[in-house]
Amino acid sequence: MVKRSSSARQGNVARKAPDGLDKVLFVRANQELLDKLESLRQRRNAQHRGITLSKADVARALLWDGIEREEKED
Repeated sequence: MVKRSSSARQGNVARKAPDGLDKVLFVRANQELLDKLESLRQRRNAQHRGITLSKADVARALLWDGIEREEKED
């Protein structure tokens, strides 16, 4: 049995965020929100060929956009 370190990544795939994302935010969501997030993920993946975004990637982008918008209003 080969033992891997906890930081090893299968297939030597580069991290999307080189500094790593090491904090977790749990959010409860209903099915409608999840469906809309999935739909947005599919649209963004289609717009940006060669990049595969996850629902978490899209949710992070939406959070950052909302935070930046709020900061501009202050």
